Amino acid sequence: MNAYEDAIVAHHQSRQNSSFPIVSVEYYSDAFVSVKRSCIDNIRLKNLALKNSWQNFNYNLLDKLQQVVIIVTTPKLEIIFASNRMHQMNGYTEVEVLGQTPKMFQGKETSPLISKQIRASINAQEPFEQTVVNYKKDGSTYKCEIMGVPIFNNKGNLTHFVAFEKTV
Repeated sequence: MNAYEDAIVAHHQSRQNSSFPIVSVEYYSDAFVSVKRSCIDNIRLKNLALKNSWQNFNYNLLDKLQQVVIIVTTPKLEIIFASNRMHQMNGYTEVEVLGQTPKMFQGKETSPLISKQIRASINAQEPFEQTVVNYKKDGSTYKCEIMGVPIFNNKGNLTHFVAFEKTV
């Protein structure tokens, strides 16, 4: 055991004057905070689903929350939930978008035809996938791939729409 202890002492003595990789800590800290926020979003979504008796809803969206932005609206398209990753995508925080409609992300370069197709799917209570030009908080544009799905309760009534969004 002496050889082992000697090796440990030698190792720690050789590292006494070495610098601490603070950039590495910041990198891992950011990743940890991101995962933590995704976990919180997942719990909030699960609670929303349970409260509204969502039918056929996958309660574990943790992997998806780390890859996409999730927005939940009422049937009238009022935003009631936005995942934390939205700030990375377009600069808005959840607080800034609550009570608004997704139209707040549209502008003159947003295709009226694609908007009309999305609206038709929403009115028909059908899922859709589209790529639209949206606007960030700073006014710049980004292409946003949206997969929207209607959510029904256990009685078959439409309760919400959920949109999974990512920059492409």
